[in-house]
Amino acid sequence: MKHFLLASLLLLVAADANAQEGGRVSYFRTIIVQGPGTVPGDLTCIFCSVVVARGGVGGNVVTIGGDIDISGSVGGDAVAVGGMVRVRTGARADGELFAMGGPVETEPGAHTPDGAEAKSYPWIHVPGQRHIGLRGGLVILGLYSIIVSLVTLVLRPRRVQAIEEAITDHPFWVGLIGLVLCIVFGVLLDSTDRLGRWEDAADLSVLGVAGILFAVGTAGVAQAIGELTLPRSNLTSLTTGISALAVLQLIPVLGAVVALFVLVSALGAAVWSGLGFRGGAPPKPRATEMNLFP
Repeated sequence: MKHFLLASLLLLVAADANAQEGGRVSYFRTIIVQGPGTVPGDLTCIFCSVVVARGGVGGNVVTIGGDIDISGSVGGDAVAVGGMVRVRTGARADGELFAMGGPVETEPGAHTPDGAEAKSYPWIHVPGQRHIGLRGGLVILGLYSIIVSLVTLVLRPRRVQAIEEAITDHPFWVGLIGLVLCIVFGVLLDSTDRLGRWEDAADLSVLGVAGILFAVGTAGVAQAIGELTLPRSNLTSLTTGISALAVLQLIPVLGAVVALFVLVSALGAAVWSGLGFRGGAPPKPRATEMNLFP
């Protein structure tokens, strides 16, 4: 999990490094391997799919927001984040098969390593993936509903309003703080590898702090979106904001941008507002003058 988060934060950097090492990287355009022969190195497709029709790939095949369809051969792992992996009859996959956001399908007669277990998490919807699954959409909606409801119950609506005001009144500083925190958390997670037996405890601590900030800030993001679209009451705004966040992250490609916006805004707003304890105080009632002698 830790390495998946790091890969998400540093995706573009990793893609450039892969290209410099001889691997091929494609953005939005499907890669089709038609042979003859084997393509050396790795193939990485970001918001697109890889089809190995004939011939083979010598290294790993990785897609972000796309599928992997193998009719030839893959010498390394086949990893689809936000898609599915299909190994057709007569095809060969020598590495691990992994799919998040879709299934792993192995047709009869496909050649895979003995004892290798394919791992798939089709009920997880990766924001921005091309295929929309009902289970993944319900998981996103339920997750946001639980997060926002718990934060609102613990902090009370007035504190959530303070977080929302931080986003709407200070968007620059909230965004800047959120970006810095993303980098800081990524560096901290990467550095825990040197702690030996304390690595797991350190990972949990960093992820715990990041998770609390994200949860608290997400309630403010939902409130802000709800206020912009249907500003009637706190409950209506929160419900509208939760629904909008879930629906927007189901949109192919754009959903990834929305998820990044939510992450940065939530982290920044939680810190800027002091977890909702700075700002958001109810206005003081104005004193009224009473003229006793008209």
